[in-house]
Amino acid sequence: MNTTLLEYKNVTAGINTKTILKNFSFKINTAGELHVIMGENGCGKSTMSKLLVGHPTYEVKNGQLLYETENKKIINLVELEPPERSLLGLFLGFQSPVEITGISNLDFLYEIYNQHATAQNRPIYENKFDFERYLIPFLQEVNLDQSFLYRNINEGFSGGEKKRNELLQLLLLNPKVVILDEIDSGLDINSMNIAANIIRKLVKNNTSIILISHYTNFIKQFKELENKLTIHIMKNGRIERSGNLDLLHQIEKEGFK
Repeated sequence: MNTTLLEYKNVTAGINTKTILKNFSFKINTAGELHVIMGENGCGKSTMSKLLVGHPTYEVKNGQLLYETENKKIINLVELEPPERSLLGLFLGFQSPVEITGISNLDFLYEIYNQHATAQNRPIYENKFDFERYLIPFLQEVNLDQSFLYRNINEGFSGGEKKRNELLQLLLLNPKVVILDEIDSGLDINSMNIAANIIRKLVKNNTSIILISHYTNFIKQFKELENKLTIHIMKNGRIERSGNLDLLHQIEKEGFK
């Protein structure tokens, strides 16, 4: 029996009159798969990621974004608003996380956690004091000090701190399908190892991850997940070729030609 957790089915999409994805097809079959998307700048990787979560700048002109819900119903995500997609278990880690003035990290995390818990019929936290204590192990895992909770979202954070703050949200929400748009860019070696450890942990716990990356050395850290790992090369808005770690070695030698 064929299964589909997530499928881009013959998607043509872009910005205004510019078409970026052209009859694009991509599929995650089951929970706990790791898909690495590589390719030259401008090939459509970021467009692919933003379409999944419903970024308003990007328009699906043709095709479907199919997703299997908890009750095994297949729905077309194109028909849903971004908050609805998030509550169904989709998560995007941004390439360049934005700074938001006037909202503390703690307030933001408290709100999104309770919204997701409510949607999933789980208990919510009635006060922020108990919620903050719940957050401490996650903060330790991403190597962020507790004081970060009282700062405005990403305001004054270094590039690595912003990315680790994205990973904190990811751990807190524990989504079904994650797309990480260059989570490894701009990270020092310690932050890169933290990111790799979290990705390995999530995949082993049956979260499916789409990882957009340019760095072959970062991808090599997932060798132990080789039976769950597929590497894809994008070109001109399509998946040009897919393979295993042998394809990664070929990319290192020959580039994307």
